Amino acid sequence: HLSTLGKEHMLEVGQLIKAKGFNLTKIFTSPETRAHESVFELNKTLKLPVEIVNDLDDVYAPYPYLQGWTMDKLIALNGNNYILPDTERPEKVAQRMLKVFNTAADSLKTGQAAILLSHGDPIAFLIYILTTNSVLDPEKIRRVQFPKKGQVTVAVVGANEKLPTLYLLNPDVEGSAY
Repeated sequence: HLSTLGKEHMLEVGQLIKAKGFNLTKIFTSPETRAHESVFELNKTLKLPVEIVNDLDDVYAPYPYLQGWTMDKLIALNGNNYILPDTERPEKVAQRMLKVFNTAADSLKTGQAAILLSHGDPIAFLIYILTTNSVLDPEKIRRVQFPKKGQVTVAVVGANEKLPTLYLLNPDVEGSAY
């Protein structure tokens, strides 16, 4: 679940997005509870229709849970759960995220925008594949283009462009944006 701070942050993000004047049409979201809570906070300001998209889900990695691992044990892997059994492969994550991105982009008319609300690793894989046309090595995921909690990555796709232009919107702790 989102913490109180997380809820406040997502409310700020919604206000920041609205202030930027994007012509938003919809929020596409992960089926996870914390994503729904994030959408709820965003929609206090944005008031957009929501579509749940399973391919925006977090990385499938059941092994630590099934083994009863503590968070400390997982942290000792430096976030690289991709070496564990039954973990979704980075290539699959990147491809499913790219598919959602392309489907969402294809659904928009010129000048429209949509929100894809997902999770840290899937977003990092999406940003990397959009900007390099290759899959990010999971050993490097925490050092390369990894979004911070609540950070908004805006991908603008213009007519006849192959790669989007990426912008980062960061609400600060005071509530203003840069």
